[in-house]
Amino acid sequence: MLSHYPSIFFGISFCVVSAVSLFGGPAANAVLATPERLLRINQGLMEEHPHFTQAYELMVSELSGQGDPQWRVEGSNWSYERSYKAQKEAFLYALTGEAYWAERAYRTLQSIYADPDPDGRFAERGNSGLSRATVGLGFALAYNWCRDAWDEEQQAFVHEVLQKSLAMWEEYNHHNFGAYRKSNWVAVCRGAELMQILALGEEKVRAERYEFLVGELFKHARNGYDQIGASQEGIGYTSYGAIFLLPAAIAAADRGDPRLFEFLQEERHWHQKLMYSGSFAQIAGEDETILAGGRAFLHSGVGGPNTNDQGFASVVLGTTPKAKLPPFLWWYDRHMGYRSTEFGFPPEALFEPQRQGRIWALLFYPWESARQSPEILSTRLVYGEQGRHYFRNRWQDSNDILIAFHQHLHWLPRAWFQPEVGALSLFAYDTLFLSGPRTRREPGKYNRLLVNGSRGSGSQPGNSLYRDLWEEEGYYAVAVEAADSFAEEEGVVLYERHLLVGLGNPQENDAVIVTLDRVETKEEGIFTWNAYTGLEERLGGWSLNSEMRGKGEWSSFILQGTESGGLLQGTVLAPGDVLWTQEENRWVAESRGQKADILVALALHPETPPEIEKLGSSDEYVDYRIGAFTFRWDRANNRLQPLLFESTESPRGRRAQLRSRR
Repeated sequence: MLSHYPSIFFGISFCVVSAVSLFGGPAANAVLATPERLLRINQGLMEEHPHFTQAYELMVSELSGQGDPQWRVEGSNWSYERSYKAQKEAFLYALTGEAYWAERAYRTLQSIYADPDPDGRFAERGNSGLSRATVGLGFALAYNWCRDAWDEEQQAFVHEVLQKSLAMWEEYNHHNFGAYRKSNWVAVCRGAELMQILALGEEKVRAERYEFLVGELFKHARNGYDQIGASQEGIGYTSYGAIFLLPAAIAAADRGDPRLFEFLQEERHWHQKLMYSGSFAQIAGEDETILAGGRAFLHSGVGGPNTNDQGFASVVLGTTPKAKLPPFLWWYDRHMGYRSTEFGFPPEALFEPQRQGRIWALLFYPWESARQSPEILSTRLVYGEQGRHYFRNRWQDSNDILIAFHQHLHWLPRAWFQPEVGALSLFAYDTLFLSGPRTRREPGKYNRLLVNGSRGSGSQPGNSLYRDLWEEEGYYAVAVEAADSFAEEEGVVLYERHLLVGLGNPQENDAVIVTLDRVETKEEGIFTWNAYTGLEERLGGWSLNSEMRGKGEWSSFILQGTESGGLLQGTVLAPGDVLWTQEENRWVAESRGQKADILVALALHPETPPEIEKLGSSDEYVDYRIGAFTFRWDRANNRLQPLLFESTESPRGRRAQLRSRR
């Protein structure tokens, strides 16, 4: 049974919704909280759909302890937190029509000035576009949703803040607005300003500025992301920018301008990035940081293994094409939504509790859509034109295997970046095995081949060599070259990384990742295959047991998750004299000379390390078996490729004649 605060309003609140929304109340000229969306939420609540009932209850419960007008969050940005609080209160007014929530939203906005943040973060402050965007969005949405419930003095106060903010936007500039508009600053600042104009209903009065903003956001959407929504900045900054960019595009479409929305819907499929890089696992750690307890994602760019659960997935529901919704909605329910409790998430972590996450979760949830397991999808790999590849073996639980490989085929200035040619990250068996440097720049924190201790430059992208797919058998081969990413004085004339991924039977939940690093320098150098676990003090958990083993001619290390027991075995297959050495949070295999071909196999298994066998070799090729996986290093054609057999004795057919699939 739904509860409500204050409870005396519960009996009438949902009758009021339709009357207020349809006959000139707060939703008559609303942005985002349109009559159609409010009615859909209302129907979901009436039918007690768990998504709506639980998200609504959590929002009301959260706000019930924040009634003090001087409410603040110690250790946080007061103005930011109050902006989000005012948006939730204003949204509840739009949904229920209860003046109580509109009055609370106003008091919250007023407190930003009556009891200001020590950092002085105001909507009209000139020194930070991010502050104006975040705080200003709270004023904009609250004004749009609540102004009809406020008296003239209240309306005038909020309206004046917004007008001052808009005047200062036109004078404000930042170096991240320049070049190709790739920075998340464009999404945040330009998206927030566009929303402020729409909230005031001034898109015609400010037509020239409106067109400028739409144009800037178009440039950002084209340059900042590829087809799957991946960016060079990483998923954390992607999610941050998206919660400004996507609502603004949706709001403009609601007002009759669908240009930006249609481009995002048709050309930028963030749902793919989310589904293939988002685990059903939690960020480890018992501390109370924003990371602990959140959803785990594969690392990329300068971001970590998370999105901060701040509404990214929920707002993407509003831009995903209807035909693509069934598998994404299935994933969303289990990853962010009401079914995520099945994977150990506490109720208070549901529906992206940070920032406006629960507002977007209620507004954009397509509950009438069908759901269909992603297992029906024909591929376990997605990739975009910028060369970021995401592999996933299944969608079952927190033990799923997720792999990222970045070719880094494009680089644009004025945006966060990391050197990512050949970068690997790996999450499996409820454990973060390989992750990246985030904003750090020490070479030892990169999962790629180092040359004389250098990880190369991120401003010189790689070139794709090939992409071979054997979807039916679960094998994928990708290669990139990037000698130009190293400085001239380092003398690198050849730098390639080849990757072969074998994803086996989802129920067996094993996999193999093979890398071939080919490098040559003008003078003798040191070539270091680097495996960095990505463990950080602030993550607090994901502890690993590790050991080194010698197996005949090969050197291996084993990393094992202390909780799940799943393991990663890394083996240097060639050259035969290379051994692993262990340093803090990293495993290193080092070769010296003027050139080297370093072949490494990473085998994933839920319980026991797989056996390794050399099946045969010649001057032109070497064949290997790792557990149930077989592959060829084709020296003659400079390829990694699977050995695919006609089945005679087992589902994987390991004793039969090789058939060519090149």
